[in-house]
Amino acid sequence: MNIVVVGASGGIGTALVRQLEQSGHRLFTISRKNPPSDARCDITDPSAVRSTFERIVGDGFAPECIIIASGVFEDDLVPTYDRALLDKNFAVNFFGALNVIDAILPYFLSVGKGHIIVLSSIAAWRPNKRGVGYPASKAALSLAMRGFDLAFRPKGIAFSVVHIGPTNTTMWEGGASFLVASKEKVARCIATLVSSRKATLYAPFFSTMLARATLLIPDRLYMALRKILLG
Repeated sequence: MNIVVVGASGGIGTALVRQLEQSGHRLFTISRKNPPSDARCDITDPSAVRSTFERIVGDGFAPECIIIASGVFEDDLVPTYDRALLDKNFAVNFFGALNVIDAILPYFLSVGKGHIIVLSSIAAWRPNKRGVGYPASKAALSLAMRGFDLAFRPKGIAFSVVHIGPTNTTMWEGGASFLVASKEKVARCIATLVSSRKATLYAPFFSTMLARATLLIPDRLYMALRKILLG
């Protein structure tokens, strides 16, 4: 399958590229760094995203699946509230993903099929004392994907959202714990969506299941339990 991975230069994105390559897929990678990616693109710039995808299609790659793995976590509450950092979270995590969708959706509609996968987070379900922009932007992204899927899956275009639990990347702020998964394990879970086209995936299953089970617990109690379990 022809797959475009956006945000391929670090963390889960890099692990996902390796996993998909091992599975025999043909990839085109995009990131803010080039090399190692095939193309350099700032997804917060709509015109740059549009021209990048026009080049991909024009060169005959014919994408069948787009995986949007880009993401930032800016501490917009530490040491004090910073609106500019909140905006940066939304610019990359939410509007950046929408820029990619804007660029590829007309092509998918023209061929009558396609699949868009975005990486969200269980942080979308709870506030965070370090920042409000990251969880809010991931919550907006998750809900938007559900709306897109309702509208476009009947037309052959699937939208999938991955709710990612604690993962050992540079964005992880906690300590070592049996609940913290490797990025390779999470990448293997994400790769299954390419063929299954499920609307929702929780990865890894155990830690995200625990997070879902505690949704009725007040935020402060949840954060205290999280500190005990995750450091």
